[in-house]
Amino acid sequence: MAIESLAFGQSLSGLLVDGVEDTPYTGATLRLDNPRGVVVDVPYVHRDETEQFRHVDEWFNTQTPPMNLILQTPDGQVGLFGIKWRGHSVSSGVSLGKLAPAETILGRCEAPLDEPLKLAEVRSQVDGLRQWTRFYGIETEPETDDDGLTRGLVVRVRSGGEVTWQQGEATLKFVTTWKTNHPEEDPHGGLDIREHVVLVSQFPTTRPFNDHLAEQRKVVSLLTLITGHPILFRRHQVWDETIVSRSVGGTILGHPRVDLITTQTVRDYTQPRLRKTEADDMLVRLPDVGEAGMSRWAEQFETWKRFIFPAVGVLGRREAFMEDVIISTSMSIEAAGQIIGVREGEEPTYYRGRPTTATNVYRCLNLLGVPWGSITTDHQSLARAIANVYNDIKHFDRGGFPETSVSHTISHITKMIVRLLTLHILDENGGLLRQYREQGAMWKVQRYSEVYGLTFDERGHAVLSGDGTVEGQG
Repeated sequence: MAIESLAFGQSLSGLLVDGVEDTPYTGATLRLDNPRGVVVDVPYVHRDETEQFRHVDEWFNTQTPPMNLILQTPDGQVGLFGIKWRGHSVSSGVSLGKLAPAETILGRCEAPLDEPLKLAEVRSQVDGLRQWTRFYGIETEPETDDDGLTRGLVVRVRSGGEVTWQQGEATLKFVTTWKTNHPEEDPHGGLDIREHVVLVSQFPTTRPFNDHLAEQRKVVSLLTLITGHPILFRRHQVWDETIVSRSVGGTILGHPRVDLITTQTVRDYTQPRLRKTEADDMLVRLPDVGEAGMSRWAEQFETWKRFIFPAVGVLGRREAFMEDVIISTSMSIEAAGQIIGVREGEEPTYYRGRPTTATNVYRCLNLLGVPWGSITTDHQSLARAIANVYNDIKHFDRGGFPETSVSHTISHITKMIVRLLTLHILDENGGLLRQYREQGAMWKVQRYSEVYGLTFDERGHAVLSGDGTVEGQG
């Protein structure tokens, strides 16, 4: 038997094996807890005179449990790796200890228990991959009669496209995967076909799971910026020669892919999934970017990480305050301005001959070359407006916060700036930016200023139509 998945609140009971000769097996219960992830409860007798629990007592007294353990259950084996002490309570009867593995493998893993876990391949289900890649492996073709009525349906399922690129030592790729299920007890019958696009990482040699996750997060960061909404992990499956399926007699039947649960992404599973309307906000798709663009993103990631991290941090959160959006995206814009360097026409944004926050914003606006419609007359004015609002929020001595309409509009502008700069990183020749340099391309952002009757003058001050109120500082 095999354990294919584990749901929140589900528990498994079994015996813990530490791989040490002559050590007694210990009963334990594993459960998947929200939001902590996998927790293993271990009942034991403190200062047991029979010494059956001596090794367990030591785990919790010293707060140093074994690095790795195996949980043998009636339903199959579970591998517990990178274990940390979670806590314990001591009583005169049965004491209870808690362990928290960093990675939990739902399958038979015969990797050494005294060494860190290393894996050959990790494949992850991630929000929005189908919309991003446009990989579709299921095709349907209706068969109709002379009256146009459907009399049959031909369904073809095959692996769809594949795109592969290098990310340092790692090889990353997008591939389609599918699984069929014909439930015997379903009163309605039918064939269930589940198709997914997955992100796969491989290295020339086996590597810790964290190494795989670090490379995959670079791709998730890209998709977060491209989409403008949180992109989250939904499942990890792993493959390695140490993961085996054996017969009752011990013969190896194969090396299956099995689920891995990690403390680093388990909280993602409970978050809302990307909605179709949010996926439609993607600035470009993988066919536009290609393998060359993915490789360039990997090559430029280290250079641009001070730009990437603040923006991804705020765009990756739902319902972030607009002031948080402005602060984080402006931090990214400041970093980008430093990376971009001097641009023609930036001198009017200087103060006493030195570049300012507005200068860095201007460099980004000038590089993008995007028309912002009636929001402002030129890039220098918009740069000053963004800098004014950013500083008004950030600095205590600037007085009150900006008017809500001003902050709301600026937050949408700065979000769009960092997202468009992502296209520049992917293609420095400007091909991906071309469609956004056309008049009217920024209509989604411009509508906020139109609704509020808001524009910005040449000093970057907000002008609200109606009473002519000017917000912000000089």
